[in-house]
Amino acid sequence: MPDVANRPKVGLLGLTLEFYERSGPELRQGRERFVREKLLPALAGVADVSFEGAVFTREAVERAVAGFEAGGADAILVVLLTYSPSLISAPALKRTHLPIVVWNTQELYAVDESYGQAELTANHGVHGTHDLCNVLARAAVPFEYVTSHVDDLDAVTELGDFFQAARAAGRLWKARLGLLGYPFPGMGDFGLDTTHLATSLGCAWEALSLADYIRRCGQADAKQVERLVAEYQAAYEVAPDVGEDDLAATARAEIALRGMVRDHRLDALSYQFLAFGEDERVETLPFVAASRLLAEGVGFGGEGDLIAAAGSALLGWLQPPASFSEIFTIDFGGNAVLVSHMGE
Repeated sequence: MPDVANRPKVGLLGLTLEFYERSGPELRQGRERFVREKLLPALAGVADVSFEGAVFTREAVERAVAGFEAGGADAILVVLLTYSPSLISAPALKRTHLPIVVWNTQELYAVDESYGQAELTANHGVHGTHDLCNVLARAAVPFEYVTSHVDDLDAVTELGDFFQAARAAGRLWKARLGLLGYPFPGMGDFGLDTTHLATSLGCAWEALSLADYIRRCGQADAKQVERLVAEYQAAYEVAPDVGEDDLAATARAEIALRGMVRDHRLDALSYQFLAFGEDERVETLPFVAASRLLAEGVGFGGEGDLIAAAGSALLGWLQPPASFSEIFTIDFGGNAVLVSHMGE
């Protein structure tokens, strides 16, 4: 399951019928009790869910959706607590930028000899979902649809996956990417139109200065370098031909790269190793820094690949930790592939 420290925030839009406010106002109170006593506890393990009460007018739906947006919700969960006509909710759902999932659920588990008017009235949201989803589809509004009884744990898991994906997509839309150097010459598979990147995925990117990286390496605090070297020696198996000077240079590179990530507020980055080699002031490449940042959730793509950087960040948010690599050799005999890269 996703990291509990990164829980999605979800707005629950519970819909009822305005007619019932006149014919049986106590019905809405019972449906709201169902939400608070059954739905919210069922969802507590997968998201932080906001629910203020059932709504039954277009104006109330608009206010509820605007509240979800203002409150930083990652997604909207729509539940038809009774039948509700589609045109009170479709306009707000058409307007919102938040991902939508319709949960076709109910309190009643079985229709048996005890089924009567009260059970029908309290458990007839399903045909409201048909109405609403028909209109959403015709209006080209993307949505997910899940059908289950409230106690179905598989459905709750499916909803949790949707919420986590919605949160990750929202983070990607706001993500900041950094490029240090330039894309590897001649590699066309990760060539991209950065305007399209910004308008499709939402990512903003900026060029990072190699001169800034070199300056930060030179200004790295000696005590911080010493602490990092000790951390490397304690945490990793250091090859015999890697000396203290190598470790110190690696620590300075990590301090520099971390500082750039912090100051530029980056969610992911890429660099091109050839660019480092073009300046004789560069001591070493920040391979260890990139690997350690990846483990902490900062996306990375090698060779100036911003697409891989954004992708590894997204995967890290969905199911941490993410890694970066390439397929280097096919092992036909072992029915496997060998993955590797230069040092990240």
